[in-house]
Amino acid sequence: MKVRFLYLLCLLTCILPACSSDDNEPVDEPVTITGVSVSPESISLECGETKQLTAKISPENATAGDITWTSSDEAIATVSSDGTVTGISKGTTTVTATVSGKSGTCEVTVTQEVQSVEISPATATLTSKGETIQLTATVLPEGAGEATWTSSDEAVATVSPEGIVTAIGEGTATITATAGEKTATCTITVSISIVDIEGNQATFHLDGASAAQVSQAISEAAQAGVTRFILTGDSEALGLYDGNPFSGIQIELLDLSGVTGWQDRDADGLPELPAESFRHTSSSDFSGLQEVILPQEIQQLQDYAFYKCSNLTKITAPGVVRVNSFAFQSCTKLAEVSMPEVTYLGTNAFMSTALQVADFSKLQTLEGSVFWLCSKLTEVNLPEATTIGNATLVSQGGSRTGINTFGDCSQLEKVYLPKATTIGDDAFSNCKSLKEIELPQATTVGIKAFYNCTALTSVNLPQATALGDDVFTECTALNTIKLIAEGSISVQNSTFGPADTITKNVDLTLNINKKGETWDEFWQEEEWKDHKWKSISFVE
Repeated sequence: MKVRFLYLLCLLTCILPACSSDDNEPVDEPVTITGVSVSPESISLECGETKQLTAKISPENATAGDITWTSSDEAIATVSSDGTVTGISKGTTTVTATVSGKSGTCEVTVTQEVQSVEISPATATLTSKGETIQLTATVLPEGAGEATWTSSDEAVATVSPEGIVTAIGEGTATITATAGEKTATCTITVSISIVDIEGNQATFHLDGASAAQVSQAISEAAQAGVTRFILTGDSEALGLYDGNPFSGIQIELLDLSGVTGWQDRDADGLPELPAESFRHTSSSDFSGLQEVILPQEIQQLQDYAFYKCSNLTKITAPGVVRVNSFAFQSCTKLAEVSMPEVTYLGTNAFMSTALQVADFSKLQTLEGSVFWLCSKLTEVNLPEATTIGNATLVSQGGSRTGINTFGDCSQLEKVYLPKATTIGDDAFSNCKSLKEIELPQATTVGIKAFYNCTALTSVNLPQATALGDDVFTECTALNTIKLIAEGSISVQNSTFGPADTITKNVDLTLNINKKGETWDEFWQEEEWKDHKWKSISFVE
C-alpha cells in the first residue's frame, strides 16, 4: 500500500509541471500581405512573342491566396494564369497581378516590325502651281506603324504629314514614305500649263514658269490666233530686262494688271517698266501693239518704254507717277492715256502722239518737247503743273534744252495752267489755233514761248516779271497784253518782235506803278520798253 502511494505521488509530480508548461506556450497567427510586385516591371515584345512575369508578395511569409493576372487591353497583349504574356498587336498595355486585394503591375509594349511599304499612286503629273494630289501609304503588316513623308525637292513639290502633295514649280521630285526601316517612293512631275486659251484671248499664269517657257507659250498662242493677252503672276518670268516675248506679235490688248514683283533698279523707290521694254526697232517689232493696261504696282516708265509703237492707241497706267524721256514718242495713234497719279513727264514723253486732251490732274513738272508735234491736241488741263520746260531769256546760240513743251500743237485752243510759274523756251511756239492764254502764276516766260502763235489775240500774265527774246514774235493777231506785276518787269529788245510791228496794234495794261515808265519825253508820247502801243492803261 505504501509502495503504491509513493508511485502515485511520483506520477503526479511528473504530470503537474507538464500541464503547467503547455498552458504558457505561444500560438502562431496568419501574416497579412502588404504589397505585390511584378518582375520585370516593364517588358517589350514582338507580336506573337511570349514572356514570363513573376509576382512577388510582401512580406514573403504572408499568408497568400491565388494570384490573378489581368491585361488592361487584351487586343494588345494577353496574360495567362501563370503570368505568361503574349503580344497580340502593336501598342502598350498594363498587366496586373492581384493577390488578396493587393496588386502590382508591368508595363507591356508590343512592337511589330514593318515588312513593307507601298505608295499609291506610284507616279503622278501636276499641271498647275498649287495643284494637289493625295498619296496613300500602305504599311504591312497592318498596324505595324504610320508612314512619314518627305520630298526630294520642295521647289518642285511639297508633301504634308498626311501625304498631300502640292505643286510648286516645274521639274521632278521624289516623294518618299518611310515606316520603320522600309520605304516606298512616288515620282511627281510638275509640268505647269501656264496658258488658258478661249477664242482670241489667252490668260497666262507666270508664277513658277521660266522666261523661255513663257516666250514659247506666247508664240504658240499667237500662232493659234490669240490677239488679247492677259498675264498674271511674277514679272521675272517675262524676262523684260533681257528681251521681250511679244516682239513681232499682233496684240489687240496686253493686260499686265495682274503681274507683280516689278523691280526698282535705280533705287529711287519706284518699281519700273524697264527702259526700251516695247521700243520698236528694226530688230524688235512692236508695231502690232494696240492697247496696254499696266498694274498699279508700276510707278515709273523708263526711257523709250513704248517708243515708236505706231499702232498703240490706248495706255492705262493707274500707278505711274513718273514717265521718263521718249516713253511714248512717235506713238502716232496714241489718243487715250489714263495716268491719274503722274507727277512728272520727261523730255519727248508724248511727242508726236494723237492725244486730243492733255488731262493730268496731279502733274507738276513737264520737261521740254513733252507734247511737241501733237497735231491733234486741242486742250491742256494741268491744274497742278508748276514747271513747263526750261526757260532762258537771251538767245546765246548753240542747242537749248527743255524747249517746245507744247510746240507745234497746231490745233491747241484751250490751256489751263493755274499754278505754272515757269513757261519754258518755245513752250507754245507755232500753236496756231491758240487764241487766248492766261497764266495767273507765271513769273518767267522763256525765249519764243508763244512764237508764231498767229491766232493769239489775248495774253494775261499778271505775275510775269521776266520775258525772254521773241516771246511774241510773229503773233500777228495779238491785240491785248496784260502785264500787271507790281515789281520790275524785265523784257528783251525782241520780246515783242521787231519794233512796233506787233505792239502798235496791242492794248497794253500795266500796274499803276509803271506809269512813270511809259512817257517818251523826246517824242512826247507814250511808249514802253522802246515799243509804241495802240494804248496803255493801268490798274492798281
